[in-house]
Amino acid sequence: MPREDLFTPIHKGIRAMIYELGTKLQKTDFTDVSATKAIITQLKYNLQSANSTCIVCMLHEHGEHEDQ
Repeated sequence: MPREDLFTPIHKGIRAMIYELGTKLQKTDFTDVSATKAIITQLKYNLQSANSTCIVCMLHEHGEHEDQ
């Protein structure tokens, strides 16, 4: 019986989240104050350590799972 591949979808999802944030950074017009505030808010959310859904937090937790 073939084994279920659990790793590929997880890694693709993590990469997609990182690429999406990077794309938004590249496309942001930093001369537009409201767009700048929006991307800064999103960066703060995704790079803070207190929120378990932030990208950096998820990467840290994912790395611990892989080490185990």
